[in-house]
Amino acid sequence: MFRNRRKLILSIIGIAITITTIFYWLCYLASVQAAIIFNEVAVKQRVIKGTLTVETLNANVFGTVRFNNLVWKDDTGKILAIIPQGSFKVRPWDVITKRLSTETLTYIELKDAIVNINFDNKMYWQHLDVLKPVKTKNSLDHQQLKEFNVKVVLVNSDIETHADRRDFKLNDVNATINFNSKKKMNLEFQCGNVSGTFDADAVRLNGAVDLTKNIAVYDNISLNITNCNMSAFGIGNGENEKGNVQAVINGDLPTPVITGTLNMKRLKITPMHFSDVKGKFKYENGVIDVPDLDARVFAGKVKAVGNYNIDDRSYSVDLVGTELHGDIGLNDPQLHCLVNLDAHLRSDGNPKNLLVYGDFKSGEGSYGLIDFDSLQGTITSQHGIMDFRDVYITIDGDKIFAPYLRIVNGKLKLGAIYYESDGGIRKKLM
Repeated sequence: MFRNRRKLILSIIGIAITITTIFYWLCYLASVQAAIIFNEVAVKQRVIKGTLTVETLNANVFGTVRFNNLVWKDDTGKILAIIPQGSFKVRPWDVITKRLSTETLTYIELKDAIVNINFDNKMYWQHLDVLKPVKTKNSLDHQQLKEFNVKVVLVNSDIETHADRRDFKLNDVNATINFNSKKKMNLEFQCGNVSGTFDADAVRLNGAVDLTKNIAVYDNISLNITNCNMSAFGIGNGENEKGNVQAVINGDLPTPVITGTLNMKRLKITPMHFSDVKGKFKYENGVIDVPDLDARVFAGKVKAVGNYNIDDRSYSVDLVGTELHGDIGLNDPQLHCLVNLDAHLRSDGNPKNLLVYGDFKSGEGSYGLIDFDSLQGTITSQHGIMDFRDVYITIDGDKIFAPYLRIVNGKLKLGAIYYESDGGIRKKLM
């Protein structure tokens, strides 16, 4: 009995050693054949445009190929990607039978990669051929995705993108993309500093693209942007004017519709200093519409609506302010009154050309030792010059009229001042 048990144990150990030896031998053979596997996939694939070169390769029997220092160039020799470390997995049977297809590749992982991506007007990567032509009965050419079922993982990578006059540089990208062309593309994406068309400290995307439709559809992708720099949009006067965005992306793949909220601690648009900015927005076809925005200005409240064009950076804002403090607005501590303001901001994309105009009216107040019943008039501000026109100051029922006042670099320049009787007759006071 003991001898039989001993033989059984020795047999099991021998089989285990044999299997282990065979496994490592196959791994060695796979590593030796890694270059052949890579070349088979690289040469026969019809997805990646350009050439791929790699410094070292090793593989295992399960179809996983690891590589170092992969370089991807386009047909002109321009570098599209540099990947210090990475791996990909193929279906071994496809390699053995030499029946390679777009579904042969099942997994890709890229570490510390530097990637340059150019998108076409339909938001497809120009150097990836993921489409196949399909002829209908009407002999009209339509495009469908080739068959893919691959998982792509990016680790600590940098990406530069260009799409429809919009450029972005994304640093410290970590992402997982599950791409099943017959169903969906699921996306988990986050990155650190973003620069280009807009600047931000971080961006996160989570959601899916529905690929079952004739035109791919964004499926409630959540978008979070941290500390987006408004001055990059030509809005605001300082680098500390940053906002946080929470939004959802829907709509067709070429033309997303983004709806969400914006929150900012401060925003300076001369001559106004906004704080506690909170608003809703909708992005579509390069234009951001803001139907509802609340903020504080000069210690009062403001409600605003507006729109912003991403491409030329022009914008318009219409706002109504209530109970604004006159002394803060004019930077004059002698003025004490609360002002209601109906104002309009117009920009052609150049912050220096920003035009602000509107009308205002106050309640009771004082200027120094002079009490008054109300102030009212119109205001225009551009190029650092603030003009007041048709200003009426009512004191104990009497009206003081100033057709023109101007503030330049914080200094008041007075024009003529008149006393106006109830009959509208004016007498010049100075």
